[in-house]
Amino acid sequence: MDFGDKALRTEAYGLWNMHFHEVTAPDGSYLCAYVELQLESARKCRLSIVRPDLDSRAGIDLLRARAIDWVDAWHRREHTGDTGFADL
Repeated sequence: MDFGDKALRTEAYGLWNMHFHEVTAPDGSYLCAYVELQLESARKCRLSIVRPDLDSRAGIDLLRARAIDWVDAWHRREHTGDTGFADL
């Protein structure tokens, strides 16, 4: 099955880049939306939502809030040893 993955927009948040996408079924119907978080060009996290009741803008707004919360929480946590991110 060939799913459509449409890039909606990219935004910067500090050193992070947030890439927003929408995925559709072959008939064009909405399946989900996601944001991919990159730090220094390496993909580090992907957050998704399944909310067909939201339009693209509302989905981006929800994903942006979740992504910013995730990045901020990551920066607040204590990081010890060599347990950094691996590329997705």
